[in-house]
Amino acid sequence: MKVLFAVDDSKFSDHAIETVGSRPWPVDTEFRILSVLELSRSEFDGSDTAVIGKLKADVESKAKVLETLHPSAKIEVKVLQGRAKDAILSHAEEWGSDLIVVGSHGRRGLQKFLLGSVAESILVQSPCAVEIVRIKGA
Repeated sequence: MKVLFAVDDSKFSDHAIETVGSRPWPVDTEFRILSVLELSRSEFDGSDTAVIGKLKADVESKAKVLETLHPSAKIEVKVLQGRAKDAILSHAEEWGSDLIVVGSHGRRGLQKFLLGSVAESILVQSPCAVEIVRIKGA
């Protein structure tokens, strides 16, 4: 089984890793933690390596949490650049994901309409099963 965690630097992603990661998984399960930097090529001039470094460090810290829960599992991290929903869906298909896990920010109404919902887009367009993890009361 291949489980793809699509994460950002929020507490919602941390909660998704902890919640889904704490479940028992088959021994041969592969985990991949993916984060997407949404910068256009014109915005990225190479001086943003600190931003990419911080993002990669955040993803690697999430991997360490997962490694603690599943010490013998194969766990990889990946940082991509582009539109989050497109990059996540494309990567899930390329990697052959069986499950995509995302944390929900719990936006509603006008805020959701204006900002869009990566989780909702993934749910509707995913080539595989999707689990959206919410924090109670958020």
